[in-house]
Amino acid sequence: MYQVEVLVENSRLDSSFSYLSKEDLAPYVRVKVPFNHRLLVGLVIDCKAEITSTHQLLEVVAVLDEKPVLTVELSELSKWMADYYLCSLMR
Repeated sequence: MYQVEVLVENSRLDSSFSYLSKEDLAPYVRVKVPFNHRLLVGLVIDCKAEITSTHQLLEVVAVLDEKPVLTVELSELSKWMADYYLCSLMR
């Protein structure tokens, strides 16, 4: 099992949430995850082979992309834009 850090589509949240995955996921791949009794689309930002969370984690429901949807350059640009315009990375 892998611990995956995921940004979820929610305009009021700008932090990642931890989930479990049976496979090693590349950064910037979209996934479906359970969040507050709903299924939301999220963006993987990190995947670790060791599980460090002390909380009970839910599993990723589905992987939506075979390849990352962002390059490293576009990821850096989106981080800069979110910081400059004071907005969420997912909106």
